[in-house]
Amino acid sequence: MKTIEVVKTGMVLMIVGLFAVPAIDGEQMTLCASIGFWIALALVVVKTGYLIYDFRKEEMIADKEGDGVKEYWY
Repeated sequence: MKTIEVVKTGMVLMIVGLFAVPAIDGEQMTLCASIGFWIALALVVVKTGYLIYDFRKEEMIADKEGDGVKEYWY
Protein backbone atom coordinates (compact mmCIF):
# COMPACT_ATOMS: atom_id res chain seq x y z
CA MET A 1 0.00 0.00 0.00
CA LYS A 2 1.44 3.34 -1.04
CA THR A 3 2.00 6.12 1.48
CA ILE A 4 -0.55 8.42 -0.20
CA GLU A 5 -3.20 5.69 0.05
CA VAL A 6 -2.39 5.21 3.74
CA VAL A 7 -2.64 8.96 4.35
CA LYS A 8 -5.98 9.03 2.53
CA THR A 9 -7.15 6.11 4.67
CA GLY A 10 -6.09 7.96 7.80
CA MET A 11 -7.92 11.09 6.67
CA VAL A 12 -11.05 9.04 5.90
CA LEU A 13 -10.81 7.45 9.35
CA MET A 14 -10.50 10.90 10.91
CA ILE A 15 -13.51 12.26 8.98
CA VAL A 16 -15.57 9.15 9.73
CA GLY A 17 -14.58 9.42 13.38
CA LEU A 18 -15.61 13.08 13.53
CA PHE A 19 -18.91 12.60 11.69
CA ALA A 20 -19.76 9.06 12.78
CA VAL A 21 -23.36 8.00 13.30
CA PRO A 22 -24.76 9.31 16.59
CA ALA A 23 -25.25 5.72 17.76
CA ILE A 24 -21.53 5.62 18.58
CA ASP A 25 -20.80 7.39 21.84
CA GLY A 26 -18.51 10.42 22.02
CA GLU A 27 -15.48 8.60 23.41
CA GLN A 28 -15.30 6.18 20.51
CA MET A 29 -15.73 9.00 17.99
CA THR A 30 -12.90 10.95 19.62
CA LEU A 31 -10.70 7.84 19.72
CA CYS A 32 -11.30 7.02 16.05
CA ALA A 33 -10.69 10.64 15.02
CA SER A 34 -7.49 10.91 17.03
CA ILE A 35 -6.17 7.59 15.72
CA GLY A 36 -6.84 8.64 12.14
CA PHE A 37 -5.30 12.05 12.77
CA TRP A 38 -2.12 10.66 14.35
CA ILE A 39 -1.72 8.05 11.61
CA ALA A 40 -1.98 10.74 8.94
CA LEU A 41 0.31 13.11 10.87
CA ALA A 42 2.95 10.43 11.45
CA LEU A 43 2.94 9.43 7.79
CA VAL A 44 3.23 13.05 6.67
CA VAL A 45 6.18 13.55 9.04
CA VAL A 46 7.83 10.36 7.79
CA LYS A 47 7.29 11.33 4.15
CA THR A 48 8.59 14.85 4.80
CA GLY A 49 11.60 13.33 6.55
CA TYR A 50 12.30 11.24 3.47
CA LEU A 51 11.99 14.33 1.27
CA ILE A 52 14.41 16.26 3.50
CA TYR A 53 16.78 13.26 3.46
CA ASP A 54 16.63 13.01 -0.32
CA PHE A 55 17.20 16.77 -0.61
CA ARG A 56 20.27 16.55 1.60
CA LYS A 57 21.52 13.56 -0.36
CA GLU A 58 21.18 15.50 -3.62
CA GLU A 59 23.14 18.37 -2.06
CA MET A 60 26.11 16.06 -1.54
CA ILE A 61 27.53 16.64 -5.00
CA ALA A 62 31.27 16.68 -5.45
CA ASP A 63 33.85 16.87 -8.18
CA LYS A 64 35.55 13.57 -7.33
CA GLU A 65 37.96 13.31 -10.23
CA GLY A 66 38.79 16.99 -10.66
CA ASP A 67 37.56 17.05 -14.27
CA GLY A 68 34.73 19.53 -13.66
CA VAL A 69 32.06 16.78 -13.72
CA LYS A 70 30.08 16.76 -10.50
CA GLU A 71 28.76 13.43 -9.27
CA TYR A 72 26.23 12.38 -6.68
CA TRP A 73 27.46 10.73 -3.49
CA TYR A 74 25.37 7.73 -2.48
